[in-house]
Amino acid sequence: MRLYVANPTRQNQIFFYRPDMPKPGEVRPFSPPRQQEIPAGRQFPVGGDLTTEQLEAVVRQLTSHGAVDVSEAKGGRRLASLVFNVGAPVPAPVIQAVMNVNAGILVEEGRLRRQRAAIAVNEAVQNVVNDQFAQQGFEATATDSIEVGFEQLEESGEGEKKIEEGYRMQPDSDGRPGKPSKSPARPPRRAGR
Repeated sequence: MRLYVANPTRQNQIFFYRPDMPKPGEVRPFSPPRQQEIPAGRQFPVGGDLTTEQLEAVVRQLTSHGAVDVSEAKGGRRLASLVFNVGAPVPAPVIQAVMNVNAGILVEEGRLRRQRAAIAVNEAVQNVVNDQFAQQGFEATATDSIEVGFEQLEESGEGEKKIEEGYRMQPDSDGRPGKPSKSPARPPRRAGR
């Protein structure tokens, strides 16, 4: 049987596998794992003609590292590092659909990370300013409202959209990230302006 493995990510991957895994308690001489480089958006047959036992061993190794079967990938909404199919190549529309899902998940994770960074920066600035006020004998505290902006200075070669987001920290907030506002962030002020 042939096993086809597709890479639905934007990075080249090297898949290491052992078609002949020893059974528990079985002692075998050491043999290094095989490897297959799979460029982004491409697929390759892995291992040549495999026996049923070898196929099951490689599939277990794949699934333990986030790979999904082509039947699961068709309607999947989770991040998939690899997609595999037994007996036939992974259809190109499935690879593209998984690449789109992966990209959407990564964009959302990036947005959440930027929100969390804004919250952490806000807390750090508030603490430093309050400490400096206390050292100088001021009874006032730092303002309870701060705006944090992110701006990507140059676009990548992949044609990705520019990141321009802003977050406003409110004193009555619970500190958890929420949805960003639809209004664009103001560009950060440059020194000397």
